[in-house]
Amino acid sequence: MNGSNGLRQLYERSRKNGHRLLKGVGALSLCAAALAVVITRNVAFASALNPPQPEPAPVEAAELLQEELPEAEPVREYALLCVDGQPYFAFATVAEASSAIASYVDQYAGEGVDSANLMESISVKMGVAEPWLLSAAEQFEDLAPVLFHVETVSHSHEEELLPFVVETVYDDTMYVDETVLEQAGRSGRRVTLFEEKAVNGLTLSRESVETVNVQPVNEIVRIGTKEHLSTGSYLWPAEGILTSPFGRRSVAVGSSFHKGIDVAAAYGTAIVASDGGTVIFSGWESGYGQLVKLQHENGDVTYYGHCSSLLVSEGDEVRQGEQIACMGATGVASGVHVHFEYRPLGGDPIDPQLVLPEL
Repeated sequence: MNGSNGLRQLYERSRKNGHRLLKGVGALSLCAAALAVVITRNVAFASALNPPQPEPAPVEAAELLQEELPEAEPVREYALLCVDGQPYFAFATVAEASSAIASYVDQYAGEGVDSANLMESISVKMGVAEPWLLSAAEQFEDLAPVLFHVETVSHSHEEELLPFVVETVYDDTMYVDETVLEQAGRSGRRVTLFEEKAVNGLTLSRESVETVNVQPVNEIVRIGTKEHLSTGSYLWPAEGILTSPFGRRSVAVGSSFHKGIDVAAAYGTAIVASDGGTVIFSGWESGYGQLVKLQHENGDVTYYGHCSSLLVSEGDEVRQGEQIACMGATGVASGVHVHFEYRPLGGDPIDPQLVLPEL
């Protein structure tokens, strides 16, 4: 009840009480008039029987008011949530007010957010609440974004691949079909760290704060430029006539088992390398006379015997078809020719015609 209504009700009750008092006084007056004579006549007797008594004290107005007023209810205090000292919400307890504001801030402090802080100065104090403050608290979730601003700071990074470069080194000590990976390439990275600031989830700025570079490692490939001496195929050692094949034979001069083939032609006819290779022997050898031995890149070895003259020395490198000697009849020979042997991987000889082109 407000003050004006209370006083008005108190006034009405007082007025009714006054009417009752006045009616009581009028009734007493009539009785007094009717009994006046009796009272007069018997004054002495009444005085003797009823000595005078003190009149009762008048009723105080304050006592009447006290009897009419209801007991006052105690004033309740609420936890007032204030922004810059001004209350905006009233909660039942301080804990409830603190929980409300903490929950509001937490909704912006999600994954990846490093910090979340209120930009306003807030406080909680106990006090009497206006009705609208209690109503505002019930709508806190809707009203909070209008009053409170949460600044968040988060960090992220972006990676950029830095490709490596392939460096080619040409090597004349390696054959043209040889390639060696001297150093493996490794890509680099550029990592940029960004700082992002937002208010109530709205991004205000995003700036790079740090960049880290991991430099790439170049790949180095070594490629040979040296041409192969050997081709892996074989040519006839000279132009002429096949006079003695490989294998057993019946001859007056020479071995009964022929380890190669004989190709006859005019004295001094050019003898060429059946395939490219390295000279591993150039000189005189019993039975063969003037002899050249070539070792090819695949490990095979070819012999060129009975030469009249030698044109290469040990250690020389020759190519397929290059002249290495001249035809003759040195050593154990029945006539002018070249004795040609083919020894796979430098082992025992086999029939050269197995690797030579058909005549």
